[in-house]
Amino acid sequence: MANLVVQADEEGLTVPRAVLEGAGVSPGGLLELIPLPGSEEIHREAARHVVWSLGMRIAVSVPRWQDGAWVVDLFAADGEEQIGVLFYDPHGHLDQERSTTRETLK
Repeated sequence: MANLVVQADEEGLTVPRAVLEGAGVSPGGLLELIPLPGSEEIHREAARHVVWSLGMRIAVSVPRWQDGAWVVDLFAADGEEQIGVLFYDPHGHLDQERSTTRETLK
């Protein structure tokens, strides 16, 4: 069975029948809802990763949700030049293959 990622709004949470069927959930099936990390948690994780893995003089942008992943831009300490980017999956795990490494910093 596939994982579903849906966003709650002011009214709560609505999962269309087609989405459930596409994920293999049959009528009467059970779902487990687990809150995923938000922008603040991803920002803290990105800042921690930068300090421990990339270096001290790097600024971290506010994360944005884009195409099913959290995207965090990295800037030189002066905040002017973008020097890299980090990608996090919906669960807050760093996507090593897509993210900037110490070797690929601009």
